Amino acid sequence: MTFISFLPPVLKNEMISGVLSFNPTPSLVPKYSTNNNLIAEKLLPKNIQQKQKNLLSAAFSASTWNKHNAAINCLKLFEKNLANVDSWPLEIEKVREFTSWCILSKKLNPQTVKDYLSSINTIHKLHGKKSEINGDFRIEMMIRGAENLRFYENITEKTRLVVTLPILKIIGHEIAKSDWEKQNKQVFWTACVIAFFGSFRMGEILSKNEKSYNPNETLLWEDIVFREDSVLIHVKIPKTRSQKGEYIDLFPFTGHNCCPVTTLKRLKSSLADRAADKDPVFKFPSGLLLTTDSFSSTIKKILTPQIGEKANWFAAHSFRAGIPSSLSADPETAKEEDIKKWGRWSSASYQSYTRLKFDQKRAIFRKITSVLSQENQ
Repeated sequence: MTFISFLPPVLKNEMISGVLSFNPTPSLVPKYSTNNNLIAEKLLPKNIQQKQKNLLSAAFSASTWNKHNAAINCLKLFEKNLANVDSWPLEIEKVREFTSWCILSKKLNPQTVKDYLSSINTIHKLHGKKSEINGDFRIEMMIRGAENLRFYENITEKTRLVVTLPILKIIGHEIAKSDWEKQNKQVFWTACVIAFFGSFRMGEILSKNEKSYNPNETLLWEDIVFREDSVLIHVKIPKTRSQKGEYIDLFPFTGHNCCPVTTLKRLKSSLADRAADKDPVFKFPSGLLLTTDSFSSTIKKILTPQIGEKANWFAAHSFRAGIPSSLSADPETAKEEDIKKWGRWSSASYQSYTRLKFDQKRAIFRKITSVLSQENQ
């Protein structure tokens, strides 16, 4: 098994022949926008100023614009003669028919239908149109009925599994015994360890594209501060959209061969002079960047020999819930407050968690160490 076996055929052939050679360059996009412009341009009103369009485009992430676009495409499929969104607002009866069609004909998950309706409601507002979708009793009851009916369906839902410490060690073992290039092993393994112990959303540290990156979103070496016994990582644009970003402290975890501090320092040391401050942390020697998609697909391939089909239930996001799940399984050691603070989940009670003092974080990590050590016995 080799790392390039997980790459697209074209890139794989180029790497084998030695033709592939390039330096990833930052995408020229606004700070709070990824590649939204094309989708936003299609969904936003055509009669507003371009400056307004740029700001509205930056109001949502690329994934949210994609969801809005999927909702509109589904609506167009429902009514093929729908010319464009300028014909809105939609009559509420048409929306009700669309709702039942999505559930009964398209067999969409009730939550997906909710998301589509929310997107359609948002597009209405962006066009300055009033919408009766939110709060319509019949629509709410149809969706509730669909949710109730799912309890009677003889379907085993595939739920995303969580990466625990034992699973992380299996991944490390499979990487170690693979025939990947040494540097490829270090890059990928470091991403696994950092994602696990930092409870990161992978979009906070990895690039969306293997050949280019947004310097405002991707983790760069300049975003990492190495201290005597810890590492500080700056997430510039977290999901919470905190103005100054978020700061994540990582501490030593000894005795298990997966210490986040040691692993990150080892990767930095192995790069020597090749690790420029502006470079992405998770970049392979070939110049390709590790992306969320390639990370997820590779994790599945790594775990399949050990756990079979269940490997398909793991993805990049499985790492984020690892430590919080372990903490919640031992309520005597860790409180709910510790879990929320470490996982950086926002709520009315924990809006100030991003300003946690260093000593508080270290205290929480001692609890994490205790729980993980017990879990591994």
